[in-house]
Amino acid sequence: MFQSLHALGDLLQRQRTEIESTLGHRAMGVAACEVLDELAAVIATVTDKVPAAAPITRTGIMQYGDRAIAAMKLAQNVFDKLDEILKQGGADVYQRRQPQIRLIDRIESEGYAVDSSDFTTVSDAKVYAAPDNCDAAARIQLDAEKITRAEQARVYQGSP
Repeated sequence: MFQSLHALGDLLQRQRTEIESTLGHRAMGVAACEVLDELAAVIATVTDKVPAAAPITRTGIMQYGDRAIAAMKLAQNVFDKLDEILKQGGADVYQRRQPQIRLIDRIESEGYAVDSSDFTTVSDAKVYAAPDNCDAAARIQLDAEKITRAEQARVYQGSP
């Protein structure tokens, strides 16, 4: 029983580290880390007093058994609730991002490239290869198309 509680404490620390690295700077990450810290403190009330390898004795069960079981139940409830909250948050983010994703897809379908690092830089991805023997009218037409598409890329970017 106490070995399981120590393993649960280790799992809790790994989960906290993962949440802090992925969501730590956001309000959700800060709140989740605070909850996990509180849970770690509850688990530590037993694990700090009973080593993981300690034999299970009647005295140990009498002194720490109820606290160990309560800590495990609390951990289960906390993990279930965090899972529910994170899933709901993910679904909400997905719904909020759909209009942006559709806009990016539309822009890219028109032959423009959207920079995936910031999603605000739009450039013309079309290749303008004119043969050397192309007449002047065709070159003027290609230059006009380049200018028009460059202006449209600036419009998509929101730049003046």
